[in-house]
Amino acid sequence: MLLAAMSYALYGVLLRHWKVPVPAWQSTFVQSIFALLYMLPLYLRVPAAQAALDVNTNPLILYAGIFSSVLLSYLWIEGVHRLGPTRCSIFINLLPLFTALAAFVMLREQLHGYHLLGGAVTLAGVLLAQTEQRPLFGPAPTPALAPGKE
Repeated sequence: MLLAAMSYALYGVLLRHWKVPVPAWQSTFVQSIFALLYMLPLYLRVPAAQAALDVNTNPLILYAGIFSSVLLSYLWIEGVHRLGPTRCSIFINLLPLFTALAAFVMLREQLHGYHLLGGAVTLAGVLLAQTEQRPLFGPAPTPALAPGKE
């Protein structure tokens, strides 16, 4: 899991620095093809009874395949291109918040006080990280002088 997280972080940084002239949709398509090539042999090894496609599994596969894999990958690539990996990385902290909200709405799970407190702290942290431009501790950075104003 640590290797996967490190790989994803490296991907975000390199995505911004390589500046590959490939539109986000093409990049997402190539990633999807490689994911298919990687996962297909594993799927073919699963016993037929466990790999059955039916009314219960098809919506889950469509959701994971379309929304979680293709659409969110595209949006992440666009976000990194526009905002950079540093500004985008903070939004990963919203994942547990949106997971809890989705479970509440779709699965009718109960929200507890710790969910609300954790969500509030998470939102405050993301907002603070996105709006505060100076360090909280230590000296403030000196503004760059305009040319000829030395």
